[in-house]
Amino acid sequence: MDVHVARELLNELGSSLENLETQQSALLQLLKDKGIVSDNELAPYFESGGRCQQRQMAGCTFEVGTHLFCRGAERAASCEARRTSRSGGADTSSERG
Repeated sequence: MDVHVARELLNELGSSLENLETQQSALLQLLKDKGIVSDNELAPYFESGGRCQQRQMAGCTFEVGTHLFCRGAERAASCEARRTSRSGGADTSSERG
């Protein structure tokens, strides 16, 4: 993946996450101000959500790492196939994509 494209994607992701955090904070403050919920009532949910998020991040990190590794392996195999096809006469141009 092109470094420039990766940086652009990360910047967009960061911006989206900042927007979500702002909205979440505003909703939480509204609930507190209206007396609908208190910090003590929310604490167990935040703890549970934190544990869930840690598991999700671990799974996501594994999936991204696996995807990147597989893409690298696919590229290496594709390059090897093209190199052998040039020397062996088989055409793999239809496999590019």
